Amino acid sequence: MPYKLSVKQLDDIKIQLKLEVSPKIIAESIPCSHITVLQVRKNLHVWGTPKPPKLVPTGPKKLITPGIEQDIVTQLTLDPTLYLDEVAAYIKEKYALDVSLPT
Repeated sequence: MPYKLSVKQLDDIKIQLKLEVSPKIIAESIPCSHITVLQVRKNLHVWGTPKPPKLVPTGPKKLITPGIEQDIVTQLTLDPTLYLDEVAAYIKEKYALDVSLPT
């Protein structure tokens, strides 16, 4: 697995790319793979930063919030033999949420 480049290394790559130095020469001077230099160049072109932004979670909003989850953990601590359907019934009764068993 490749190691992460430090901020200084990324800045050095960015500067050398602005000076239009060859990716292979940059890779030798950093040291890193020339593929890494090409990836940084692509990220700079697309995102304006050496690393792409973190992904925003997609999909439906989570029904079980951290507070509800903590309450479930507390209930399971008090009664560790609860079945899934009992936990679902507890959530429906206390929070008025209809959850499926896989949720």
